[in-house]
Amino acid sequence: MLVIDKIQTNCKIIFAQRKPLRFIMSRILMFAKISERIIFRRDGYKLRFYPSSLSAALWIDHSERLDEESYIKSLIKKGDTVVDVGANIGTISLAMAEIVGSNGKIFSIEPNPEIFNYLTQNIELNGLENIIEARCIALGQNNEEMFLSQFSDDTQNRISNEGDLRIPVKRLDEVFPNINIDFLKIDVEGYEYNVLKGGESLCKRCKAVYLECIPEMLEVNSSNEEQLVNLLEEYGFLVYCVTDAGLIKNKLGSSRKKMLLGLRD
Repeated sequence: MLVIDKIQTNCKIIFAQRKPLRFIMSRILMFAKISERIIFRRDGYKLRFYPSSLSAALWIDHSERLDEESYIKSLIKKGDTVVDVGANIGTISLAMAEIVGSNGKIFSIEPNPEIFNYLTQNIELNGLENIIEARCIALGQNNEEMFLSQFSDDTQNRISNEGDLRIPVKRLDEVFPNINIDFLKIDVEGYEYNVLKGGESLCKRCKAVYLECIPEMLEVNSSNEEQLVNLLEEYGFLVYCVTDAGLIKNKLGSSRKKMLLGLRD
C-alpha cells in the first residue's frame, strides 16, 4: 500500500504541473547529473540548469517569474546601487544588472553555500563580475550563528534556531557600513523584519525597499506584518502593497502573501 500511495502522490504532483512532460524530463536530467550541461536564456540573461528546484522551475517554463523581474527593473535606473538579500541562483540580480549597467553596482546576498556556488557561476556565465558582487552570508538583527533549513525546494529555505546547516549571521549595517543604496530587495522567507532591524542606518540611506510579506512566516520568527510595516515607516518609508492594479496603501490584517514596497516621500 505504501508503494501505491507513493505512486499516486507522485502522479498527482506530475499532473498538477503546467508542463508535466517537461517536469518529468527535468527530474531525469537532474537524476542523471547532466542538467548542468544545459544553458538556457531568460529575458536579458542566461542561466545554467543547476540541480536546484528554482533552476528546474525556470527551465521547465522560461517565462516563470518574469513578471516580477520586469516590475523590479521598473523600480531601478542606470547607475543605481542595489542590495539583493536572498538572491538564490541570481535571477533578480541578473535581471537588474541589465538596467544598472556598468556604472551601477549590485550586491547579491545568499547564505546557502551550494546555492551561492550556483549564483556565482551564473554571474560568471553572463560576464557580470564587475557589476554583481556576491556574498555568502545571512543577514539578521544580531551578529550570531543560526541554522539554515535544507528543504528540497531551495526557494523555501529559511533561518531558524535549529536545522541542518549552521551559518554566520551579520547585521546589514555592519556588512555595508559606508555605502548609500538606491534599492533594497529582501526575500528571506519570514526573516524580513530581522534583516531590517539589523539595517537601520543603511535603510535610512536607502531610497526604496521591496520585500516579501507572508504573515504566517513572520510569526515563525516572532514578528508580524504590523511590526514590519511600522518599522519601515519608522525608517521614513511610505508603505504600499504591490497589486496587479498598481500600488495601494498597505492595509494590515490580510493573512495572504503580498509584496510590499517602501518609498521615500
